[in-house]
Amino acid sequence: DNPGFPGMLNFSLHSEINEVFARGKSTDRMEYRLASLKKQFNDLSVLYNFIDNHDMERFLSFASVEDLELALLFMYTIPGVPIVYYGTEQGFTGTRHSMFAGGWGSGGVDHFDTESHLYKYLADIARLRLSSKTFTRGAIDVVGVTNQGPGVFAYTLSFEGKKHLIVINTSTNAFLAGNIALGEAMIELNPLFSIRSEKNIEKTDSEGLFSLLLQAKSAVVYEIRESKEPKVKEKAALDLSGPEGIWKTARRVQGSTGDLETAKIIIDGNWAKGIAVSGEFSLDLSIDGLGKGQHNAVLAGFDSAGNLVVSSMYEFEVELDFQKVLSISDPVGDDLGPEGKYAYPTEFSFDDKQCDLIQMDVFTAGTNLQLSFETNAPISTSWAPQYGFDHLAFYIYIQLPDSKSTVNVMPNQNAFLPDAMTWDYFSQIGGWTNFYYNSKDASSDTPGTAMVPGPEISIDTKNNKIIFTWSGESFNFPKTLSGAKIYVATYDYDGMSNANRAMKMEAGEWNFSGGDGESDPLIMDWIGPVVIP
Repeated sequence: DNPGFPGMLNFSLHSEINEVFARGKSTDRMEYRLASLKKQFNDLSVLYNFIDNHDMERFLSFASVEDLELALLFMYTIPGVPIVYYGTEQGFTGTRHSMFAGGWGSGGVDHFDTESHLYKYLADIARLRLSSKTFTRGAIDVVGVTNQGPGVFAYTLSFEGKKHLIVINTSTNAFLAGNIALGEAMIELNPLFSIRSEKNIEKTDSEGLFSLLLQAKSAVVYEIRESKEPKVKEKAALDLSGPEGIWKTARRVQGSTGDLETAKIIIDGNWAKGIAVSGEFSLDLSIDGLGKGQHNAVLAGFDSAGNLVVSSMYEFEVELDFQKVLSISDPVGDDLGPEGKYAYPTEFSFDDKQCDLIQMDVFTAGTNLQLSFETNAPISTSWAPQYGFDHLAFYIYIQLPDSKSTVNVMPNQNAFLPDAMTWDYFSQIGGWTNFYYNSKDASSDTPGTAMVPGPEISIDTKNNKIIFTWSGESFNFPKTLSGAKIYVATYDYDGMSNANRAMKMEAGEWNFSGGDGESDPLIMDWIGPVVIP
């Protein structure tokens, strides 16, 4: 009488998957989301999990294939029904493009290919999921997260006496997942599946902890079992300590590498930026490029047998002192395009003309960057946007000091940056989009290579301000931002078509008018280029 399935589409998890796996946000967000879902629904197996669908931009339109692989692995190793939108297995980026030659957007080509990389990858993780009910019915416990940017996300699944551990690195850098607590001493971690990582058998130590050096965008799935060699290995004596309280500038830390000849101070797991030390040491630890909030540091290295050794974690809090370094006013009512001939869509919700910027303030705190934009009109939220504003998209181009980039094309905007400016990083931000790229492989119709972490977004509705904040990690920790160039354009993005909003010569309810969308610049208002002093 009632053949329906008592479940629901898991939109809240979808949003968090995008934030964590595609946009490089801290993985503790996923810890919170899973805890919230367990509290609300108890049985997660009745939820339908997905990364994209026909009513939104595809995951691969703003993220890398590596990001997609990690997101899919996560979805296939937690309870709930995984839903894969057709074309994902063929690497589609267009929202509703057809699979076969006769359909819209196919380019006259049949795309179905059982030999494609993603088709085979999906088959592999489907087999992994079917190999144990732990992945479909298991109780989830999160055991490793970051609270600053991308990095480790580790969780266990337990069901009917079986237990698995999944460890994922969402960062584009090698990441030290240090002192993950599994609660049982000297248990064995047997690798079943991995991406861009070696499949080595690991063991917890006498305190039930284990540490793992993860390569960029990698993951390992382990089966947890009793060790056949229950020998307890004593940990090498490494020590790292420093002052308590809030750090507003560099502070002195001290410690010892013990029996290790050399080791590294690793902040927030970022192995590539480790600071080499040896013996007894004392040094000033810079906070440049670190975001506001809680951070951690460990001392780590390899012993003579090649085993990874990690000290206890030292935690500290950073408070950033952003200073205004530039303030640029922009005329009211100049949101008419480069030649002053564009008009907004005629649908009434565009009447406030959201693209009109009247002020940009630039703030820096070391190599952290904050841009604050004031709009002429009250900020629109008429479509209930995820990020607190709609009917407006920002296209922000950043050239670092001493840049060697030769890219000056503005992707998908039919334009080039003025004054011979080139760009290293590009943020496209709208009510539901926070795309971030570097200039590698950028062209007129390709935005570049997806990057993490992108900027944080905040809204000051009372003062009509939209604020974006990038950490130094977003720019790969440059030495300085002095001399960097910024150019900002506004337009609007149509998430349904996964493209900038249409521009036509004739006025229309949902399109801008006054130009040819195939050749004329898709820019309503702009500021820059400006140079950070």
